[in-house]
Amino acid sequence: MLFGVKNSLFEMNILHFIRMLAGNFIVF
Repeated sequence: MLFGVKNSLFEMNILHFIRMLAGNFIVF
């Protein structure tokens, strides 16, 4: 279960990173 929680946090981190990149592209 701990591994699942870490995996979920990792996926959330990637989604946040992609969202930031998308925001930068939209700004430019």
